[in-house]
Amino acid sequence: MRQHVCRVCAAVALCVLVFGTGCTELYLFFGPGAIFGPGSSSVGSSTTTTTQPNVIAAPIFASSQIDPALEATAGAKVVVWAQLNDDNGDGVIDANDEVDLVSGHDENQPIQIHLNSGNGASFTTQNIAGGGPIARMIDLAVEDLNMDGRPDIAVLVNDTGFVPVTGADLRGCVVLLFNPADPSNALAWTEVRIDETFVLPNDETGMTDFVVVDIDLDVEADGVTRKGPDIVLGSNEVGDVEKHIRLYTNPGVNVGTGLHQATSGAAWTGSIIETDAVEFQSLEAADIDGDGDMDIVATFPTAKTFNTRWMVNPRFPGGVGAPAAASWSRLIVGHQQDGADVVGVGDVDGDGDSDVALADADSGLVQWFENPDDPGTGLSIVAQQSFPWRVFNLGQLKEGFTINQMQLVDLNLDGSVDCFVTASGNIVGMQRGSDVYNYWDAYSIVATNPVATIGRCAFADLNEDGLLDIIAPLDREGLTQDQLMVFTRLTP
Repeated sequence: MRQHVCRVCAAVALCVLVFGTGCTELYLFFGPGAIFGPGSSSVGSSTTTTTQPNVIAAPIFASSQIDPALEATAGAKVVVWAQLNDDNGDGVIDANDEVDLVSGHDENQPIQIHLNSGNGASFTTQNIAGGGPIARMIDLAVEDLNMDGRPDIAVLVNDTGFVPVTGADLRGCVVLLFNPADPSNALAWTEVRIDETFVLPNDETGMTDFVVVDIDLDVEADGVTRKGPDIVLGSNEVGDVEKHIRLYTNPGVNVGTGLHQATSGAAWTGSIIETDAVEFQSLEAADIDGDGDMDIVATFPTAKTFNTRWMVNPRFPGGVGAPAAASWSRLIVGHQQDGADVVGVGDVDGDGDSDVALADADSGLVQWFENPDDPGTGLSIVAQQSFPWRVFNLGQLKEGFTINQMQLVDLNLDGSVDCFVTASGNIVGMQRGSDVYNYWDAYSIVATNPVATIGRCAFADLNEDGLLDIIAPLDREGLTQDQLMVFTRLTP
């Protein structure tokens, strides 16, 4: 049984959800909240004390649960939005179809799809995969891997549960799930493991992040059709200098058979595009230099310098050949001392190029690094710069709040990116104020009790009302009280 109790106290509207025999509370803050830290800035000979950041009232959200209330969602880690089904029967899956969801969990260990039953009001949950090798999964991506018009699912697994190869600590892998004509038919999904990833000699940290994106821009024999998205994987492996970023290129269509080879795990070929002695943490893909191909931004938090760098995709401006391992060059973005735990990429200052944001997990500090290009001139200088980009403080949480997620996303759909952060069971937003170089305006959205680890969230207008909703996986200690929640935005 589920009960809803509403209270109002001070500037905070509080909604409490009670489930089963335990009590799970979600505090929806429509006022400022109180997890942001004070700071000061010095200008000339005078010192001005400011709030860091300036705290403002939050937009109003309503909450609802996606997964069945009587079913334990054990170990909810990540949720992504997707359009998996041809809902309107026009023969294609496109923006006119309902927004569905895909989620991953590492305790009961399923991969689930949540098919939208109409206007984001309810979802039908279906397990489609899980259990070894999908044991301790840590990330998901949804892309059409075999170019059949149906979105597929890539799963990053940190620990398959299988015995590691000789000398290694973990055995991780990348698993691909291919979407059938009817995604609700769980038995029709095809599961493929990329073979090479399954035998990498991972250290105790192992695989920590990946992106699925078209890197090589290769085309098929007809000169038009893309082979499909590639996979860039961060893999920490045993050895003194064995921390790698690996590129697995999509094999595309076999010219002889006419069949797409993405469904063969052995057909995905890997190459190393970056190596270091310190452990890799996170990565993002973006066209940093504006030359038309996707580069990679990666963090190595314990590096003494260059702990945030970008690898320049060699596909353009040369325009010939696929990116080979030896042809990627390393350039610095900046260095966040003892930080760079989480990275985000987006046009922070609204000048048309990709900037980089970093979060220091322990200090609660979010900073952004300004891409030195000036798109207005038509000239790119970022690839010529061998020194750090300019850095600015975006916001900071109080001591004791540990950041585990930071994404750059346009939360209020006003055309400018905002900063979305989860920390110690809280969800907060930060939006650009009158001065993009000063601390941003911030607000609290959710506080969980008991405190939940809030996994990677998704953002979509589920009810098609023109406002962006937040979909969040909540993971608590033990096997109960975990949830997949939708926070439906009610005000701009």
